[in-house]
Amino acid sequence: MSDLDLVPLSVFPFFSFSLPIYKKTTALFHTKKYKIPELQRYLDEERFADVYSAYDEEALYLHVDARSEVGVDTNYRKGDCLELFLHTKKDDTRTFMTQFCHHLVFFPEPVDGKLVKEVTKFRTEEVHPLLTEEDLEVQSKVEPGRYFLDIAIPYAALHGFTPEKKQLRLFYRINRKTGLSQSLSMSSLEYDPQKVPHAWPEVEFISSFK
Repeated sequence: MSDLDLVPLSVFPFFSFSLPIYKKTTALFHTKKYKIPELQRYLDEERFADVYSAYDEEALYLHVDARSEVGVDTNYRKGDCLELFLHTKKDDTRTFMTQFCHHLVFFPEPVDGKLVKEVTKFRTEEVHPLLTEEDLEVQSKVEPGRYFLDIAIPYAALHGFTPEKKQLRLFYRINRKTGLSQSLSMSSLEYDPQKVPHAWPEVEFISSFK
């Protein structure tokens, strides 16, 4: 391979990245302040979805507004869905999924009768019970060429999470049947997020607006 064939990798996985998430003060948090930063232009990805997040004393919340013609698949990488990666030990530098990691998949339409499933692949004997739809709150709305997801993740469902300390890393990847994925901070064409949980952005819980 010549030098001309080398493709530069995005730099985000090599730097600490803080993700600000604000405390929810109203029932609806689909405003600019709660919007997760748009980094797709740095990843050479198309942005087709807006993602919002907030928190309160009980749970972490996400709202997804995706402009995509919905088509789900039992192979979640080939259909429309949100993959959410969570790590409750921000200082853990191991390069594989541990008992403190969750890999959740949320669907706009039921797959095998479910809107969400956990697909975490552990590399050690240290595991935790996989979450089910009963552990989380998920609502979906599908329109022509568009879908919405509203998600609530109770802290009690997150293995190793302590509400007092609020240590959390978060990464998302939004897949679609008709095109390439949208990622938060590193391109899934370059990196497998399951192999770099220490590089998922660290959540900064902010209690009030400036």
